[in-house]
Amino acid sequence: MSAQGLRVLVTGGHKNIGQSLAEAFVKAGSRVAVMGRSETDMESLARSLGNGALGLAGDVRSDADWARVLEKVSGSFGGLDCL
Repeated sequence: MSAQGLRVLVTGGHKNIGQSLAEAFVKAGSRVAVMGRSETDMESLARSLGNGALGLAGDVRSDADWARVLEKVSGSFGGLDCL
């Protein structure tokens, strides 16, 4: 399966495995949004990823944060293929 063109949301994206996954998906041609607790870290990572990546602050334990992040990703990417 090719990741080209997939719309992907990576949680815990600001370091280690999450950041590596985000980088790999961008390299494979996916549109990537990264979610983590630090808005500054997420915005910085999104800029470094390029390719229209989104950096979104949110806590995976918060239903309100999930709703906000999914709305933003859907609005920007037109949907989501992979979490």
